[in-house]
Amino acid sequence: MMGVTLKNIASQLGLSYTTVSRALNDHKEIKTSTRKLVKETADSMGYVPNSIAQGLVMKKTKTLGLILPDITDGFMAELAREIEIVSNRAGYTIFLCNTNWSKERTRDYVKKLIERRVDGIIMIPTSNDISFLETALKYDTRIIFIGSSLKKIEVKSIQVDNYKAIKIAIFHLLGKNKRKIAYLGGGKELFANEERFMAFKNILTDNNLFDPKLVANSHEIRKDGYLLVEELLKKNIKFDSIIAFNDIIAMGAIKKLKELNIKVPEDVAVIGFDDSPISKFLGDGLSTIKQPIEEMARLAFNEVIKSKDNKRILLDPIFIHRSSS
Repeated sequence: MMGVTLKNIASQLGLSYTTVSRALNDHKEIKTSTRKLVKETADSMGYVPNSIAQGLVMKKTKTLGLILPDITDGFMAELAREIEIVSNRAGYTIFLCNTNWSKERTRDYVKKLIERRVDGIIMIPTSNDISFLETALKYDTRIIFIGSSLKKIEVKSIQVDNYKAIKIAIFHLLGKNKRKIAYLGGGKELFANEERFMAFKNILTDNNLFDPKLVANSHEIRKDGYLLVEELLKKNIKFDSIIAFNDIIAMGAIKKLKELNIKVPEDVAVIGFDDSPISKFLGDGLSTIKQPIEEMARLAFNEVIKSKDNKRILLDPIFIHRSSS
């Protein structure tokens, strides 16, 4: 069965093909009353626009790619939701891609999204691998990173100020008389993890408190905080507090501590990062660094659509104090 075409609508209304086309695209030369009539008739006839054809004419597909490493992660799921809300309001459709922390899948998704001529790509990169950027640059596809940036090349990015975030967490713990602060990392290849660790190291070094033995930084992209705490304890390393790369690692750490009857926060205080939804429901809650997700989503959409520069936008972190510290 053939779909409804512009010619069918034009025939139904006794208008020209050009008038119908312009009316559906809100052309200013067409009277408001005519535009309204054409749209109502198109709806009643079940007309569905050919977005591919429109994209070829307008050189804009009103679509965006969103590439995330793990859509089950609380922070990423909430970020995806906010980006979809902002995009939908502006009439854009989102293609959501889950890489499962794979460099190969990241490159493949970037290529596929460019093949579909998306107007831009918003992504959380899985590593410092930038090979996929060559394809994007060749086709003038705008890419914006969220929560991370790259050392080797300038790329548009929106992220929380990691140095300021870690400084807030450290001085909160120092105010609680904690001095043996451990860092549980989330993967050495992640630029965000590298930034947070370097902030951790530099701030504690300035205060004569940095101890490299108190760093458990996984070689894997994600490793449960449960196992990282276990590694420290097996080495008989003493610590009285933890700053984790994200809330998932922090909650894994708390689980291990509680199994060993180590009191949180009396014996060991724990601070996560992201303020993911589940962090609010851990006992009386997990202390964490909140990333302003709604602002990130709004800026990411606006920047990938409107701006061609490669500026790095830093947002202020928000410390959420709960019972774990």
